[in-house]
Amino acid sequence: MKQNEAIRNRLAGSLGSALSGGKLKIYDGVIPADVDAAITDNLLCQIILPTPAFSTVPASGQVIKTGAWAGTVIANGTAGWGKLESSAGTQWIFVTIGESGTEIILDNATLAIGDLVTINTGVLTMPSA
Repeated sequence: MKQNEAIRNRLAGSLGSALSGGKLKIYDGVIPADVDAAITDNLLCQIILPTPAFSTVPASGQVIKTGAWAGTVIANGTAGWGKLESSAGTQWIFVTIGESGTEIILDNATLAIGDLVTINTGVLTMPSA
């Protein structure tokens, strides 16, 4: 399937809307291949997302994080990946997470209990091909 920019923007906007008021859960380990399999990695931090969580006017098939995203670390470890989920927890996606070159960029990937984690940027992109 190939999508033009108009449909990519529509899909990105729908995804951003679905995640508003939801959560970002940060795990250690490697992003699982199956989004429906049980998660066996350790939950390091959970962040409640603002509403809206992403830009309401997508461009180039992308939505960009809005507002402040921060949370307190609940377990020691290195951030490996994230799960963005809807407020009801019934819809989710897995995302790459790190200090650079990932979909979600945080201030420090080495997490210690009690530390405050701040998400600097986040971009979700719909594929064009």
